[in-house]
Amino acid sequence: MDLKVITGHNQAGYLAPPSEKHKKMYTSLIKGLNSCRIVHALRENPIVYESLVQEFWKTEIFDALEGDGKGSIEAVIQKKNVTVTEQIIREVLQFNDQETDPIDLSVGDVEAILPRLSYEGTYPSLMKKFVHPYWRLLMHMFLMCMTKNRGGTDQLSITRSGFGENW
Repeated sequence: MDLKVITGHNQAGYLAPPSEKHKKMYTSLIKGLNSCRIVHALRENPIVYESLVQEFWKTEIFDALEGDGKGSIEAVIQKKNVTVTEQIIREVLQFNDQETDPIDLSVGDVEAILPRLSYEGTYPSLMKKFVHPYWRLLMHMFLMCMTKNRGGTDQLSITRSGFGENW
């Protein structure tokens, strides 16, 4: 089997201390990102093989009853059975979170937070250009490290980020 690497599938976050020019504005954000639960997911830069991804999706079957009742995806890759559950993803990405932690925010929660981020636009639809540069860096890190977007987008939304039905 020819293993084709998908270059730039995701990008590792560069979370070193900022340069002197940006030190005052971004030091606290970089410290926060380095200490948050998703730091491993931001920094990890795995090799992704297009042929293996295609083989996975050609053979996948969703089982709604497996994975502690949350469902699982089962597939065959190179004649090996592979099972993916929410818990496995949490372990691989080293989230170290609890099952009781919130995973979804209501529209009201999002709308209440946006003014605290100095957001100047309307919701729904989050545009990076309407966010203070401090928070814009966080949105950029999220878009580039955790989604399939590769730039050229100013909008952060569930479907555009890759976590919705377009994943």
